[in-house]
Amino acid sequence: MELRIGRDAERFQWDDLKMKIELWIQVAKVCFYKLFDMEKQICGQIFEGFGVESIEECFVEIVTDPANNLLIFAETVSLSNQPSERIGTILGLYDTSASLLPKIDALFNSKAAEAIRTGAKGLVFRLEDDGKSEQYKHVPLRHLFMMNDVFYVVQKIQGSHELREMIGDDYMAKLNWNVEQAMTSYQVSTCNKFLSCFREDGLYVSWWCFCSQVSKGALRKRFTAFNSQFEEIQKFHSNCTVPDLELREKLRVSMVDKLIPAYKEFLRKFRTYTEIEQNSETQTKSFQKINVKHSVEDLEALISKHLFSYNEI
Repeated sequence: MELRIGRDAERFQWDDLKMKIELWIQVAKVCFYKLFDMEKQICGQIFEGFGVESIEECFVEIVTDPANNLLIFAETVSLSNQPSERIGTILGLYDTSASLLPKIDALFNSKAAEAIRTGAKGLVFRLEDDGKSEQYKHVPLRHLFMMNDVFYVVQKIQGSHELREMIGDDYMAKLNWNVEQAMTSYQVSTCNKFLSCFREDGLYVSWWCFCSQVSKGALRKRFTAFNSQFEEIQKFHSNCTVPDLELREKLRVSMVDKLIPAYKEFLRKFRTYTEIEQNSETQTKSFQKINVKHSVEDLEALISKHLFSYNEI
């Protein structure tokens, strides 16, 4: 009972922190992209005749406290030891912090604001290190992280004529190939865990050498393994991020195409032994069927709607 209460308290604390992180993401964008920018313009208008140094000092004096408060909250989160299933929320904090760095460098470009620039860069470094360390423990997410990383580099190169000329078409083609390979590796490593649950071999037992029949124990183990994989995807992958919409949808569609027909066929072949979970109470003990916890529709929704859904919050 005490353990249950402790877990509930921890969950409530995490729910509160998650809400604050999501709010921080919105507030930080508004502050650094809008409010601080406007404050700097106002300082420039008021102290126009006093020189650039005076303008910068006034601006830094006004916004240092709110800027530091934002960074301190994110830094505290980066130093906390969160379980792997919360990685999506932490990576959302990292993505936002990393995207803000160019704006912070531009806004706080004076010597007086050096501490803010340094603090922001240190924060991003630590968050990049509270995401890689967690993702690398999980092989499919390692591929996903690599895909996002390389794709980000490709986008930056494509957005700069100078970088494109420097890198060259051959290396750009290699980078694009790396993105495709990482995406394929993620898809294969994730789908194979599901597909291994849908294999027929190992499900039959022989009777006298003349015939064989399905082992309900072996079939039940397959559904247990399937449920475990389903829940792993919910915990880890649904909270991950694939920022590019086209890449995200391409991954989802390819996985639906691989998994949904296989799961449908598996259920069709063994429908005599299974039933959807909510109907299990109607069966007598002697004719009890194997409960199917997740339907085909559940699996399709998991992939096509919830996979990488952190982007769509």
